[in-house]
Amino acid sequence: MDSGSRDSDDASSSSSEAATTEETEAALTLTPEQAKEQGDAEYKNKDYRAAIAMYTKGIEAAGADAAAASPLYGNRAAARMMILQYAQAIEDCDSAIAADPSNFKAFFRKASALKKAGRFAEAIKAYSLALARDPNNAAQLKEKSDAELCQKRVDRATQLLKDGRASQALQLIEAALHVDALVGLGRHDEAYSLVGGLLRASPGSPHLLFARAKCLYMMGNLDASIKHLAEAARHDPDNKEYITLIRRARAMEATKERGNKAFKAGQMQEAIAAWTEALAMDPSNKLYNAKLYFNRANALARLRQHREAADNAGLAIACDDTYSKAYMRRAASLFALGGVEELEAAIRDYEKVSDMLDAAGRADVQDKLHSANVALKQARRKDYYKILGVQRDADEETIKKAYRKAALKWHPDRQNGKEETERAEAEKVFREVNDAYEVLSDPAKKNRYDSGVDLEDLDNPYAGHGGHGHGHGHGGGGIDPNVLFQMFMQQQAQAGRGGRRGSGGMPFHFG
Repeated sequence: MDSGSRDSDDASSSSSEAATTEETEAALTLTPEQAKEQGDAEYKNKDYRAAIAMYTKGIEAAGADAAAASPLYGNRAAARMMILQYAQAIEDCDSAIAADPSNFKAFFRKASALKKAGRFAEAIKAYSLALARDPNNAAQLKEKSDAELCQKRVDRATQLLKDGRASQALQLIEAALHVDALVGLGRHDEAYSLVGGLLRASPGSPHLLFARAKCLYMMGNLDASIKHLAEAARHDPDNKEYITLIRRARAMEATKERGNKAFKAGQMQEAIAAWTEALAMDPSNKLYNAKLYFNRANALARLRQHREAADNAGLAIACDDTYSKAYMRRAASLFALGGVEELEAAIRDYEKVSDMLDAAGRADVQDKLHSANVALKQARRKDYYKILGVQRDADEETIKKAYRKAALKWHPDRQNGKEETERAEAEKVFREVNDAYEVLSDPAKKNRYDSGVDLEDLDNPYAGHGGHGHGHGHGGGGIDPNVLFQMFMQQQAQAGRGGRRGSGGMPFHFG
């Protein structure tokens, strides 16, 4: 190959390398928007240092474009706060505000960084500037209130130190921090007691009154909470957070009371609607909502909607697992449902409540527990009421009508022309129908059956609960079902010819 060809190849190679270098540099150069997007992704992945690096690249790319730089400074401040670089975060917020004075998020972020850095007086000023731009921001109103409370504590502790009461200053600081920790853990009753001591040291402090009001609120005592909030607002009438909580608490109480009045008037659906509305007002207030769920369960039980009543009582227990009345309500509805699983669950609830109460309060629970155990024993036996398709409170005439209908349906003479298996199944049901009627038509046997006596002891008048009487009869099935059916039909025919005595003729007794 001649030199000309080599020169041509070298030139081509150099041109290609230059193009590749330009493409690589272009790939490494990000627009402010791209840098922000990548920084946001790193922040979301909790790689805050990588996020800071990307936001920094975006700021450099933005140059004199203030509109593009402001949100990048703000986001870099947020990332720096996550790694406790509060001083740098404050500087970034100032840069964001300088680039765009309408960036109110940067004002709030600066206030938060100042507060976390312990510069409470500066934080309060920053919150005031931010709230001037967004006056209805409830979350930031709370943050400002917290900063003011912290400053009050610092001022009080500083004064105690000046007065030579260092140990008392330390106690005040520790107690104040303890209150915040207890509230954060949801231990509002303990926080409430501790705030009481602090109020004795600083009577009339609106911040402490508000702290106590919040404890009462979360403990479900809204009436007392409203009184404390009103007192706090009297000392600090411009505090919007106090007013916001007062309004919410009053609205919740008014809605709950509307439900209470409807319930007392027998208007169950209206009561349920009111309590449902109240439940939506503050899902975080567990103890208060426990009462609302319990009330709703009672209304549903009045409507005989026991499945829903049990579910609502369960929701009350989920909010407050020490709520003995809710356990009793759920157990009563489960008992009314009457299935084996439901009765077993009712027994567990009654046992739970029994453990909660003292000896004086256990008597009623023990009676209900005994009834539930008897009902469970019955549920595990053959259910004669279910076989005849009647309720447990069915009267004599209802039982007779149900027996006649079922016996005619399953009588062997009605099964001619059917398959052998179908005839066998019909005969089995026919026997069960007659067994059920033999027991439920006899007041003495019915009473023993309802009391939980075993089926084989129903003929024994001395058999007690649990079937320990060792009777000689065999309960249902003591008479041939065809004979029983014929006797029943003859009795009905006599009654139809005018031989009716009393209401439905004389009952036929067996055994």
